[in-house]
Amino acid sequence: MAKSSISYPSFPAFNFDAAVALQKANVEAAVQVQKILADAFQAAWQQHVKRVEAWKVQVESAFKAFDPAKKPEAYAKDAQSAVEGVIAEAKSAVEQGVKTHSEVAQVLSDRFVANLNELKSLAA
Repeated sequence: MAKSSISYPSFPAFNFDAAVALQKANVEAAVQVQKILADAFQAAWQQHVKRVEAWKVQVESAFKAFDPAKKPEAYAKDAQSAVEGVIAEAKSAVEQGVKTHSEVAQVLSDRFVANLNELKSLAA
């Protein structure tokens, strides 16, 4: 029988160890992101519990100190202080959220760039 003159394309060798290392790094990045988010959630929850407890104390003391003979203006400073406290806490929560978002974005961005570089080397 005659030898066939059909040529078959050659495929690059597949580096299984590199592919496994790539996926392992992806899983590690996902675990890191999960830890960042879990830590942020835990910190936010603890801050919320402290805030509710402080509000409870503040409301109780306001009721105990309430004097119907006082003019409303006498309570304005306390109200202003309470509002400023709420604003400061909201600002802190937003700043923490932005910080967490930045950390997560950095981890994912770094992993994405590393994936592209590793895939280029696998394809070479």
